Amino acid sequence: MFGHFWCCGRRVCLGWEPRSRDWNELRARLRVRIKLPAFKNRVDLILSDYDDEVPDDKVTAGRDPDINRNDRFSLAIRYRPDPESGFSHRLGIGRRLQVFARSRYRDVFHLSEKNDLRWEASVSYYNRDRFGAHAELIFVHRFDKDSLFRFDSRFYFRDTTD
Repeated sequence: MFGHFWCCGRRVCLGWEPRSRDWNELRARLRVRIKLPAFKNRVDLILSDYDDEVPDDKVTAGRDPDINRNDRFSLAIRYRPDPESGFSHRLGIGRRLQVFARSRYRDVFHLSEKNDLRWEASVSYYNRDRFGAHAELIFVHRFDKDSLFRFDSRFYFRDTTD
């Protein structure tokens, strides 16, 4: 048995994911987002202890923590040309305290009332890991309000990795 719990407010998001059969081993996550209204809601300051390339709704309780590295601290300024746009650009410090820049585009196609196709693409540059790219395609089929089928295909590349 496993599960996860998220409590997300407007500015702070806290999470708890107990590992299967070991309720004492927890994976806590923190994210603080501060909107800067002087920039017409186009600029945010984001402090996080995890990499937001991984969607919040993925359950990781059964995974080996060495696979999902625990060095994901990030402090960044995010700029969006339009608050409703799928484009966003970040400049900050993250992944083993490297300076980084990232541009990303996200979109959702509603194929039908029960089917969605979500996709995302990004390119990044970290001062030690160098260039990277990420692409993800997610197909979602909703059976009813309580169940769905999701197929997620993800590709990423980094110049330098461990």
